[in-house]
Amino acid sequence: MFKLVQKARRNEKGFTLVELMVVVVIIGILVAIAIPAYGTVINSANRRAVSANLRTIDGAVQAYRATTGSLPRDMAALVPNYLAVPPEGPAPLTTDAYTLTDAGRAQVTLEATQFGSTVAAGNFTLEGLPENW
Repeated sequence: MFKLVQKARRNEKGFTLVELMVVVVIIGILVAIAIPAYGTVINSANRRAVSANLRTIDGAVQAYRATTGSLPRDMAALVPNYLAVPPEGPAPLTTDAYTLTDAGRAQVTLEATQFGSTVAAGNFTLEGLPENW
């Protein structure tokens, strides 16, 4: 009897194949849920970053206008007195993507290939940013 108990104890080490497969299936389900959610979060963060950059530029334009009484000619007129550096990003947007309209509003130039196929191409101000990208 003592030998049977010892033999049963030796066989209890480790996990069975079924237990390991259950863990792999659960991890697969979690990954399948997380990947689409990750894409949505990244798109939302990119949109908010662009929106924040446009607000920052608009604020600098208003400060420039209050100080000088006129609108800036371009982004270079705002640096370094009103903006420490021109806003950049999110990747792949560079500082060249942000410009000023003739009315002194900040705008960003987006290309459809920059943030995936859901981004509308064109020049957008803060109020005209595409909702879905």
